[in-house]
Amino acid sequence: MYGGTFNPPHCGHVHAAEAAAKELRPDRLIIMPAGIPPHKQLSPGAPAPEDRLRMAEIAFGHIPGAVISASEVKKTGKCYTVDTVEELRRREPECSITLLTGTDMFLTLQEWYRAERLLSLCSVAVVSRGSEDDPKILSGQQQRLKKTFGTDVIILKTPPLPASSSEIRAADPGKDPSVPAAVRAYILERKLYENAIPDDVIRRLKCAAEETLSPDRFAHTLRCRDEAIRLSAGRDADRSVLEAAALLHDITKECSAADHLKLCEKWNIIIPQDAWRTPAVLHQYTGAAVAEHVYGMPESVCRAIRSHTTGSPDMNETDRILFLADLTEPGRAIANDPHVRLVREIAEKDTVEACVEQLAYEIRRLTENGKEVFSVTLQACESLKERILSKNLEEKQ
Repeated sequence: MYGGTFNPPHCGHVHAAEAAAKELRPDRLIIMPAGIPPHKQLSPGAPAPEDRLRMAEIAFGHIPGAVISASEVKKTGKCYTVDTVEELRRREPECSITLLTGTDMFLTLQEWYRAERLLSLCSVAVVSRGSEDDPKILSGQQQRLKKTFGTDVIILKTPPLPASSSEIRAADPGKDPSVPAAVRAYILERKLYENAIPDDVIRRLKCAAEETLSPDRFAHTLRCRDEAIRLSAGRDADRSVLEAAALLHDITKECSAADHLKLCEKWNIIIPQDAWRTPAVLHQYTGAAVAEHVYGMPESVCRAIRSHTTGSPDMNETDRILFLADLTEPGRAIANDPHVRLVREIAEKDTVEACVEQLAYEIRRLTENGKEVFSVTLQACESLKERILSKNLEEKQ
């Protein structure tokens, strides 16, 4: 049984299913699109359950023995794997069930809902990430599950095909080559994955920010949102994505270092070493993770949060607008600083040049004061300078 939100199903999913069919040779390969997953929210604007079911049918239908099940998508409450497996057992008491999973899920199986019951009912097959996975960690977990629950674990030999549903959603699922061609055609036909975040979700994010943040920090958040929306006018940036990112950009700003560490351990957040030496920037990393895991935000929102303090080498228009709005919103104590006024003026014309102005200024300031400059800030500044140079060369030709 291979479960997942399949939002959307991509070539990595299909490759994993094909590998299982080839190596395990099951009588049936049950593809189980999740209804309401218990461990995370579906991204705002996610296709209806029937659309995700149909995309799964298109993506996996060619695999010998594949059966696409509507069992979970028809349910109204949260869907737990153990309940689904128990249901299969009740229908077919003599069947042998193998749960197909990726590395991340495999390493946390003992933490799943009613894990002991689940792992007593099925064996596990793992699609590893190849060279990215430490064989000792996989082997250790394999032995742990066998010793603790008596669960047999098979680690598939087929090399993985990396792909990320969140990254695909952040781009354009209807055009991304990581999505099977027939699925892309369905997405375009049905006009799925429009980037807009629904108004009711925006209202929920605003309430969450107000409940979480101090009054002063929440006031800054609202001013940052308003400035981001203003800067987005006439630019290639989705207003609802910007509004969501602005409302959540400081959601962990008032956390302690210990709280940030707990969040990193909970979601395996990777933070550059130089960022740990300056706790004031940790919130951009943990805030992005909270946006994803707690509020179900798409990558387009999370990436903007992830770079709003230090910048990043691949900043798009949305990322740049949030970065600038956070700096230049009119209620900040530095709002009338000559440099901030200059950045605000440049931003009216060009967000790339405005970001370069701010990043270069910050690099100079830190260097002159003998302080460490974040490596990602240096990379961001150079990347944006190269973009300006490339644009100027194109205009001359």
